Amino acid sequence: MSCASSAQARSALEAKIFCISQRGWYSARNSKDEISIPMARQIRYTYNNVVKTIGFANDRFNSLQEAVAAAEGVDLSNYLAMEAQVLQHSKGKNAMREFRDSEFKRMGFSNIEFIKD
Repeated sequence: MSCASSAQARSALEAKIFCISQRGWYSARNSKDEISIPMARQIRYTYNNVVKTIGFANDRFNSLQEAVAAAEGVDLSNYLAMEAQVLQHSKGKNAMREFRDSEFKRMGFSNIEFIKD
């Protein structure tokens, strides 16, 4: 059953909950009037020898590194320009990964990882 046909068969709120949950964005709770938003993934990282944890959503950031830099207020404009150049001239992903790791280490970040649930 598609979202359009289910919308005709149900109340507006029930149809919205059903359609959204079918796409994996939200999930309905026991009551038809409640919508629960799934918790974003979390990132644990160390910045200047202080361990921190933040939420991560794929729709806001392209990578873990961009999320932690935004959380700390670090400007990535020079990094992103250099990243594009490295990506153009490198033949494999290894050079890109090494560049990213060394730059973020230079900025004071380390141990950037997703927290497993």
